[in-house]
Formats: sequence, structure tokens, C-alpha cells
Amino acid sequence: MRRVVRGALLAHLLLLKGEINWSQLGCVLLLGSPWLLLSALTQDPLWLHASMVTMGGYIAADRGGLNVIRSLLQLLGMVIGFGLLYATLPLPVGFTLLCALFAVGITWLGYRSPALRSVATFTFIPALYLACELGSSSHSPSGTPTSFLSLLPYLLLGGLPVLLLLAIKARLLQVLPESQPLASISYPPLPISHLMTAGVSVALAALLVELIHFPHGQWLIWSAASVVVGEHLASRQKFTQRASGALFGVPIGIALGMLIPPSPLLFHGLALAILLSLVAFSRYVLGFAVRCGLTALTLTLSSGSMGMASERIVDVLLGGVIALVVMWAINQGCFWYRRIHPKL
Repeated sequence: MRRVVRGALLAHLLLLKGEINWSQLGCVLLLGSPWLLLSALTQDPLWLHASMVTMGGYIAADRGGLNVIRSLLQLLGMVIGFGLLYATLPLPVGFTLLCALFAVGITWLGYRSPALRSVATFTFIPALYLACELGSSSHSPSGTPTSFLSLLPYLLLGGLPVLLLLAIKARLLQVLPESQPLASISYPPLPISHLMTAGVSVALAALLVELIHFPHGQWLIWSAASVVVGEHLASRQKFTQRASGALFGVPIGIALGMLIPPSPLLFHGLALAILLSLVAFSRYVLGFAVRCGLTALTLTLSSGSMGMASERIVDVLLGGVIALVVMWAINQGCFWYRRIHPKL
């Protein structure tokens, strides 16, 4: 019997060996843990937001091959983006246009290089999530200078571990990221329909968040943005991955939340696990399913019901459907325009 158990455990470990990025997991654990410990020791939840900045900066630097200077610029862009989104939350038109501009920028950069898309993506995601979360929970008027300035030290400190890690790599290990000046790269023409799809999809999602006041509106907005990855087939595949992950992970998270008693230590552990899930898994669908499950578990424990956790499924599906419908409509419009004006 023991041999059977050992064999099963060994088989699972061998499977996980190919699924889990252990080196990435170790780096994120090292960089993100201090902020979670500070939050637990000081009872100050704002340190959790510093960990989000750390995560965004690390992933952008790792996937984009950034050096210290470029990473610093990316981190400053994240903070500035947060400030702009946070300030425009009370202004539906301003917030909608700003989100659409971010989406167009991510698509434009991503068409030129996957590395640039990663840098832009992990500049926008932390900025969007922080703005929506703090805007909904802040007792002061959203976007006031006092509110922003009180959060600024946490956000700036959140970037320090990433800069320190890059400096150590460059100085001691002589690991310098290979990079190419953007002006020296030859790019194929970008279909304008891709930019239109990204901008309109995210604008509609952001407008829904502003007008209907969707809780956790950042999920809906990013679900629309993340599905727009190129041609219609690739976008449908991305939507299928996200829908499968949400439909599989959220019910498991809710079920566990109904069984496990909540505790402050558990909440901090879940916050760390959610961050780790961004880099831990080789396959996107597996990582997203785990992240959805952990998020649903956290919300179920904090609210005592499954209602808030179920919103994750709604936001993922609705955001993806918005993107696919907009993509289909724009593609049809472009097709008929070329039929009517064949010489253009």
C-alpha cells in the first residue's frame, strides 16, 4: 500500500515538474513576502498594494528583458497610470476613454513584440486593479490629491525589490537583458481593425462598470482587453481558456470557502498565493483556474456567501463576449467596406 501511495505521489510530482515554474515561484516568493509580512504585523492593508506593484514590475522586467532604467520607467508608468485612472473614476467619460487608450496601446505594442505586450500589460493591470479596488473602498472622495499622496509611498516602495534584484543581476552576475532600440526594428503594418476592436471593447466594458457600478469592475474591463489578442480564432481560443478556468476554478473556491474557517493569517496566505499564481504555472488555463479558485475562496471567506465570488464568472464571460461581439462587428464592417470600395 505504501508503495502505491509513494508511486502516486511521485507521479504527481513529475507532472507538476513540467507544469510549475519553480524558479519564477521562488523569485516572486522572495520579492512579495516582505510586504505581506508587513501587512500582517502592522495590520495595514495598504502594504498588500505594494506587493501588487512588485509583482507587476517583476513580470514586466522578466518577460520584457528590462534593465534597471527601463524597469524604473515602467514602474513610474504604473504609478502614473494608477493616478490617472483613480482620478477619473468619478468621471465616466474620462475613465472610459483612458481605459480604451490603454487597451489600444497594449494592442499596438503587442503587435510589434510579445515582450512589449507583457510590459504594457503588467503596467496597466496593477494600475487598473488598484484604482478600482481603492476607488470602491475609499471613504474619501475618489481621486483627491490627499488620497493619492497617502498611497504613493506604498506604491513607490513596492518597486524597490524589483530594481534591487535587477541591479544585483547586472552587477554581480553580469546578466544584462538583451534589448533592441525600438527604432531599429522593422514592423509589419498593423491592421486598424485590431486597434478599433481593443479600444471599443474596453470602452464598452469600462462604460458598463461606470454606469451600472459593477463590483470588481476591473475583472470585467481586463476580461474584455485580454481576449483581444489578434485574429478572431486566437481571440476565441483565449476566451475559451479564460471561461474554462473561471467555470472550473470558481466553484471549487466557493466550495472550499464554505468548509474552511476564516482567519487573518489565511487571508494573507491567500493574497500571496494569488500573486504566485501569475507566474507559477506554465499553462495559462491552469494558472487562471487556480487564480479564479483562490479569488473565489478569498471572497467566500470574507463575505460568508457565494454571491461575490460568483461575480468572477459573470465578469470573465461578459467581458469576453463583449470583445468577441465587437471583433465580429468590426470585421464585418471592414469586409463590407472593402466590398463597396474595392479600390481603397
